[in-house]
Amino acid sequence: MQTENQFVSVPPASFSRFIDDGKKIAARELIEWEIRLDHSGVAIDGSAWDLRKLSKDGNPTSSKLRQFGTLPQVAIEMRERGLPCQVAADQEPLPVSVHWQELIKSYVLHQVIEAGRSLSHVTATCNAMRLIATAINDKAPWQLVADDIDLCLSIALAVQPSGQSAIVIRSFVKTVLDAHHLVDAAPLMPLIGTERLRIPGKVHQAKYVKKSSELKAALQVRKSEEKLPEMRAFWEFMRIVFTERPKTFSDAIRFAQGKLVTITGLRIGEIALLPLDWKRTHEYQDQFGASAAKHGGVSRALLLRHYSEKQGSSRKQGGTLWEESQYIPAMFEQIACDTLEEVDRLTAPLRRTLKAQCETGRLLPMYEPDALLPIVDLYVHLTGMVLTTEMEEAAAQPFFDSYRASYDPIELDRLIDLQRRGSLKPRMALYQFAIRLRKSGMVLRDQKGNPHDGRGALNAFVRVSEAEEYIREQTPTKLSDLTPFQLDGGRLVQPWEMLFLQPKRALAEARDNIPCHVGRVVGVGIATQEVLRLGLSSDESNSPTLFEIYGETEEDRRLSLLPHSLRHLQNTELFRLGVADTIITKRFNRRSVVQSYEYDHRSLQEELDQISLPDEWDAYLGGKAGSVAKMIRVGRANGPIVKEFKRIQADEGDEAAYTFLKAEADGFHATPYGHCLNSFTVDPCPAHLECFNGCMHLSATDLPENRRNLIVLQGKLKDALDLARAKETTAIGRENQIRHAEVRLANIARLIQTAPGEQVFPDGEDLSRKAKGRSVLDAS
Repeated sequence: MQTENQFVSVPPASFSRFIDDGKKIAARELIEWEIRLDHSGVAIDGSAWDLRKLSKDGNPTSSKLRQFGTLPQVAIEMRERGLPCQVAADQEPLPVSVHWQELIKSYVLHQVIEAGRSLSHVTATCNAMRLIATAINDKAPWQLVADDIDLCLSIALAVQPSGQSAIVIRSFVKTVLDAHHLVDAAPLMPLIGTERLRIPGKVHQAKYVKKSSELKAALQVRKSEEKLPEMRAFWEFMRIVFTERPKTFSDAIRFAQGKLVTITGLRIGEIALLPLDWKRTHEYQDQFGASAAKHGGVSRALLLRHYSEKQGSSRKQGGTLWEESQYIPAMFEQIACDTLEEVDRLTAPLRRTLKAQCETGRLLPMYEPDALLPIVDLYVHLTGMVLTTEMEEAAAQPFFDSYRASYDPIELDRLIDLQRRGSLKPRMALYQFAIRLRKSGMVLRDQKGNPHDGRGALNAFVRVSEAEEYIREQTPTKLSDLTPFQLDGGRLVQPWEMLFLQPKRALAEARDNIPCHVGRVVGVGIATQEVLRLGLSSDESNSPTLFEIYGETEEDRRLSLLPHSLRHLQNTELFRLGVADTIITKRFNRRSVVQSYEYDHRSLQEELDQISLPDEWDAYLGGKAGSVAKMIRVGRANGPIVKEFKRIQADEGDEAAYTFLKAEADGFHATPYGHCLNSFTVDPCPAHLECFNGCMHLSATDLPENRRNLIVLQGKLKDALDLARAKETTAIGRENQIRHAEVRLANIARLIQTAPGEQVFPDGEDLSRKAKGRSVLDAS
């Protein structure tokens, strides 16, 4: 795609240091730094990095770093927009530049080995880097500017309407490019546009801000609202998982995971790895051993045992699972118990098979190794297919309906027995399966174990030990997850001890709407987090989402939902209901209260509602003054009025301070750029709300519309500065124009970087006071 000599600039020292650190990690871990690629940017066999081995997380699912090619869907989108792209839409992908390859590899080593991040996050970020490298194909990574990222965000929303790629790109810019100063123009994050990008005909979940005409009052605007589920999608999801009957076994698993994510707020990776032994209870007693219920307390609490993610590299210790427990609120106890017990029942047949495989080390432990197995039975074991003959689906439908009413595989056993007693012709897929067995070198045998003569191959048998060897060598995707997990205490947890299990590659169920026989299929795996994620928000090329399958209207079927947004929702709701931040932090297995506030999306009004003033002062101050008093309490307001209030409160007491605040209550204003705490009772602002001109009354906010206004103003001033500089040096007023623009640009940059609630210019001028006229005798 590019060659190194296309990039004429020299990488900054910080970029080179980041790459060198990655090479040192590779050398320390005995990892071959060079990954050999084919012409399309895919690692050749034996060269890809085994990320599961690097992370040591014990997860049995394979994950390798092998993709370093451009993204075809990005190239198509760029062509449709008329943008230059070195990859034609009808061509195979090309490798991204060497600089991007090294950045991807170094990032992976830093995140997987040093930081202990989850592989799903790491691989998503690698795809985001490939997207950027495809779209901005004429620049090295360190040459990126804000406009480049804005373009990539727009393309990301077009190729993945759910918005997940766009969110990952923003995270990559903030936590990698800016945090490590990898680009010349760092920091990029404050300069990236926050305007919601809309693609015609698409419904986007990842919205950054609303249109100006839709903005609510400042106090009602939520922080980072795009991280919360969209209202219609959330309630449609609730309707589906709590009222619809699942049409497939996989959907039944998704419904259960969806319910648990909603009521627990756990990460979907934690839900996917819930243990079978999940139930814990805690009895509360007084000092004499009597139940706390006798004293009006709670006598018993139900806890959910689970394995927590993101516990920090110091606690991961080689990728082991960290055991935690979460209290289940009484209002959700029945839902949680019913859901978890139902999953236990549904997956019991799969668990029996997986347990036998783990204990024996064999793939078909239900048979002796020397036993002879009919080809038809081997076909059912490998595929889970219950229709082995040309039986009309109408005749089989009653069995399907009965099975889906309870998901008891005994109904499917009856269907298989009915076909064997009949004289229907075998399905064509069985003939093809027999042909594949012969081509693989499998010896087909008769009932006595002698080689089969070739006639009537479907009536032939295979030796069980030879069938197991065939599965291992010819169908690796059908192999069960047999690798045990390790707990932080050193104990091993076997895969069959996990709650959520599913058949491996049960294609007939999704493709042909034919149930998979979970009691006979031999490929059993853990239902990973992708089961739910792709069920709620998937690309157009993937299987249909739950919304597409169960949505009642066309609009419902176009909805999507990010499962992690449900965690943000519960966290915010707990804050809104006044639950202590320490309790919220403990509930979500966080190690710092600060982390909980990253998930706090309350509006300022909701925050103020949680703050109480003494009853006598609340009634005395009234609405506006009361709001200002609450903002002062939480540190969300600053300025001369606030300083004077605190001084009076310290020197003269609460009564004098609140009396002062009531008189100056009009001094709280929401401006287009932040909050102003100055009284304009008599005269309007003499600075005409040009707050960014160094006014000491300006207080920064984290409201998205304020930031958008500043970004727009910053762009206009840059254009004005460029025009002023382009003028002849002798032009009248040129220097004044340049100085005017430069001062305001510097002030706006300072405002953008100021923490919410803090004064932007604490030592600035009081622009609310009109300048007094000077006499001819006054000193200049």
